[in-house]
Amino acid sequence: MIDESADTIAAPIEPTPKKRRSAGKPRPGARRLLRGLAIGGAVVIAIAGRVVVGSAMELERGDEAMAGGDPEGARMHWRRAAAWYAPGNPYCVRALERLEELAVEATEAGAIDDAVLAWRAVRSAIVGARGLTTPHADRLARADDRIATLMLQQEHAPMDSDKSDSELREAYAAQLAHPPGASPGGAILALFGFALWVVAAFRMSQRAFDDDDRFDRRVGLMHLGAVLLGLVLFATGLSIA
Repeated sequence: MIDESADTIAAPIEPTPKKRRSAGKPRPGARRLLRGLAIGGAVVIAIAGRVVVGSAMELERGDEAMAGGDPEGARMHWRRAAAWYAPGNPYCVRALERLEELAVEATEAGAIDDAVLAWRAVRSAIVGARGLTTPHADRLARADDRIATLMLQQEHAPMDSDKSDSELREAYAAQLAHPPGASPGGAILALFGFALWVVAAFRMSQRAFDDDDRFDRRVGLMHLGAVLLGLVLFATGLSIA
């Protein structure tokens, strides 16, 4: 019922329009996710970069040692370069190729001891880089075969004097077929450190920044400390594995 005595009629109330988020600015949750992915990518790039750079540096030192007439130093540096394994690392492959060439040249020159050492350098680099899989398995099999064959030409221990060459080669091959495994304690410590490192970095990206991307110093430093602790544990585990 309309009140005809009223001087004015109230205007209808219009609903307040909802504020639309700027199309160019992602939501806070999306920003946190992107930040986490960025940190995770940076971690992977840092690890891969360290491996590739370390391998390249050792390869160069080996080449310099060989050019300077120091095959023993070259063998040492090439083995280290090959041990810096990462999928697709070209310097690791080049180091293994140089070690194999060194072994072949020593064999052709009749330097059996040097040839065995070179093949053992190939073997130790590959075995040391094992994880869930064995990289360069074909090269490892070739190194084991050559080591077992060349050891027949070396001086035998007195206890093996009554064994034939075929028996000795079979015994050498059996020993090489079971390389020593990594230290379980070191491997566990390295895995724990890596997990702590990555999880702490991701959580820092989620919790140390507010919706306006302002850094929370207290929360950020706490997570940064966990990241550094994870790095230390990871490096320690690798050193004793």
